[in-house]
This record gives sequence, structure tokens and C-alpha cells, in this order.
Amino acid sequence: MMLTVSACVIAKNEEENIVRCLQSVKEIVEEMIVVDTGSTDDTVEIAREMGAKIFHYTWQNDFAAARNFALDKVKGDWIIFLDADEYILPSKIKNVRPFVENIHASLNVQSITCRMDNLEGVDGQVRTSNPTVRIFRNLQSIRYEGRIHESIFNSGKPVQTIMDDKRLIVICHTGYTKKTITAKIQRYAAQMEEELANGVVRDLTYYYLSDAYWILGQYEQAIEFAWHALEHKVANNPLAYKPYVILIHSMVQLRKYSEETIRAICEQAAENFPHHAEVTMYQALYYRSIGHYQLSLGLFLKSVEKSGNDSLNSDFYKLPSMEYPRALINIAQMYTMMNRPAQALEYYVKTLQLDKRNKAAFDGLISLIRKQAPVDIIYFLNTLYDIKNEEDIGFLVSRLSRLKVRTVVDYYHKIWYEKYGHNEFVGMILLLNEKFEKAFEIFTVSFQKSGDYGAQLFAVLAALISSNPGWVTAKAGLNFFKKN
Repeated sequence: MMLTVSACVIAKNEEENIVRCLQSVKEIVEEMIVVDTGSTDDTVEIAREMGAKIFHYTWQNDFAAARNFALDKVKGDWIIFLDADEYILPSKIKNVRPFVENIHASLNVQSITCRMDNLEGVDGQVRTSNPTVRIFRNLQSIRYEGRIHESIFNSGKPVQTIMDDKRLIVICHTGYTKKTITAKIQRYAAQMEEELANGVVRDLTYYYLSDAYWILGQYEQAIEFAWHALEHKVANNPLAYKPYVILIHSMVQLRKYSEETIRAICEQAAENFPHHAEVTMYQALYYRSIGHYQLSLGLFLKSVEKSGNDSLNSDFYKLPSMEYPRALINIAQMYTMMNRPAQALEYYVKTLQLDKRNKAAFDGLISLIRKQAPVDIIYFLNTLYDIKNEEDIGFLVSRLSRLKVRTVVDYYHKIWYEKYGHNEFVGMILLLNEKFEKAFEIFTVSFQKSGDYGAQLFAVLAALISSNPGWVTAKAGLNFFKKN
């Protein structure tokens, strides 16, 4: 008999997300189940048009209960359970069925642990990544537990899982943006604290609380729950390393823990997770913070090496997407401090190849090459940035203006103006070229039109550094500081 797969989604007012979510599974499942918890928009109609079976559920402030309601409706041998603001990365969709089919006969494998990338909005930059279970067998004994941060269990015990070490399946999550993440985490933390007060402690309760308070910058609480998480270890937990990261970083931020205490945690973390790149990187950050630069540099280099060594680590032991450039730029900065410009240049370039808008990496790079001939600097920058890309040119004009790299910024500003019609940085270019009277006029007009305080300050600056400030009074009169 052919193996069958069902997709499940819980939704409420998700008309902007539901198409993307269902589209990512539509071609690889036999049925799609959407449980609506009270939508007032077009979520239900859209899902029905896409072929989903619709069920209505009265929300009870319990995520596990809603998910289990959905599980009671499915018929497939395996289940893909997504939130409406999640979808399978398009390039990975083709891998899902073969992966499930390959493990279906292994009855001891009940689920797949794959990577979830948390994006900054739809198709945005990856903010963080974490392991997650979104694909599992349809068994009556497998159900969700937990009102918040719910997890699946098999008769009350953690499900047996297989790790997708090679990142064959990737789930994208768009729900945690900079604008929404703080409020969501605060809400989730309060709900988990309420569970804890009522004596409800699940396998990952302490981990989730420590992580939540860490993200919120409430380091005392983060440390408290990180210690609890280490005391209540969960077998085969891919997040078991994280409390060490939280402890090291939180203690450094609070600046009240002794060097011996933090060193001991670093050593314990290294002993328990010798191949985990993120553990190594946070050790490196600690040693840099106390001035042990050579030791720190060595650890940063090891963290990058571990992330790139496929024979040594699974994908879950590598640096998260947002942390990898952080390790690279720290290496570049320390090479700069050690007066090793060739190595620093190499790592600034590596950082920008991953994150071309990284201001610190760009500024560090320019500090190393700014004395070169302008034509050589332009040629070099054109290997990293696309002069046909408006955002690239805008970034170059902005940074080079602030860094006062004269001839080079003139070249990019000409493109910025002639090709894209932007004129925002004309005043800055004039200042750089010591054309103070024209710069003053540009900034004055800008201030009078918009009331922008920055334009006013730059106008004053142009006047002050000019060799003949008398023309400012004569030309501007007494109304300069009044918006027309």
C-alpha cells in the first residue's frame, strides 16, 4: 500500500500567509487539514479554494488542545504540521517525500527533527535557526502537550526522532519580526511562568524560559532558568547546549560574576559539547571581553572551522546563520588589533560576502584599503557590490560619505544620482570636497523644506568650518533657524 501524508495547519486571520503555507505542501500530501479558530477575514475561503478540508474549533487558550483536535481529523500515515506563518523552503520541498519513504519501515523512528529558519518577515534575512519537529507518524499515542511551546509526545514520553543532519528539509518561519518578537516572547514567558506556578513542568519548560528571558535581556532570570535546564536534562535534546551559551553571555552582560565562575562554565561547556561551534564562539566572545585576545582568536577560528567541517558535525552543531558573520568579523577585528592586515582583510571580505550590508565589516575593510589609489578601491568594491543594484549603490554612498572617502564616494554618487535619481547625499559630497557654501545652501533648503534637525546641524557645520563664515549671515539672514 502506498504511504500517505497529511498536512495540518491551525489558523486564525491568516489570509496573508495561508496560501504560501499550503502551497509548500500541496504537491506532496494526500490531504490538507485546516483548523480555523475564529477567523474574521478570508482565511477559510482561501484555504477551501486551495483544496483544504476545513474544521472549526473554539479557541480555549491551549495550543496543544487545538493541535490535537486537528490530529483527530487526519488520515495519512505521516503528518506535516505547520503554523500558518511557516512554509517549507521551496528548494527543499522535493526532499520531503523521499525522506519520509526512506524511514517509514523503521518503526522505531517516529518523527523527523529538521531545521527551522526564523526570518525577518517574508523571504527576509534569517535571524535565528533552531531544530524542530514538524513531521511525525500518525499514531493515536502521539499527541501534543503544553498550552504554550507545545511539543509532541508518545504516551507521555519524548518521540523517537531522526535528525535531518544534512538540511534536506528546512521550515521557514515568518512570525518573529523585530516589531513583534518582544511582545510575543513576553506573552509566552508569562504563560509558561503561570504553568510553572501551577506545577506543570514539561521537558523543555526551563529551556524555553531561559531562552525567552535571555532574548528579552532579563539576564538574572535567564541565568536562573538556565541552571534549572541543566539540572533537568532531556535525552537526545538538540538544544541541550543552549543553557551554557545563555549562562556565559548573561554573566558577561551583568558584569558581577567572577572570572573563575565563568571560566568553569566555559570549561564544562567545552567538555560536554566539544564539537558545537556556537558553544566555542561564546567562549571566544567571553575571552575577548576580558582581553585574552590570542585565546579568543583561536576559539573564534575553531568555531568557524567546526561550522565548515561536514565530516565532524551535523548541521545542528554549526553556527546559526546570524552568528556565523559575527564570528568572522570578530576574527577580522582581532587581526586588525594584532596588526595583521592581510588576515584581517580576508575575514572582512568573508563577512561581507555573507552580509554585504554589515556596517562594521565595511568600515573595517575601508580602514585597511583607504590609502590605496581610488581606482583600485573602486575596482575592489565592485567585486563585492553590484553597481546595477540600487540598494548596493545606496549603501556604498551612505557609508563612504560618512567615512569621507572622497573620490570613491564621488564615483558611486554619480551612479546613485544619474541612474536612480537620488540626491540625498549631495550636501555630504560637497562637504567632503570642501565646497562649504554650496553645501550650506543644500542643507539650508533641506531644513526649510522638511524641518530635519540633521540638515540644520550640517548647515551649521558647513558654516563653522568654512574659511569665510561671514557669507553665511549675509546669505541666510536671521530666518535660518525658522522653518518656512
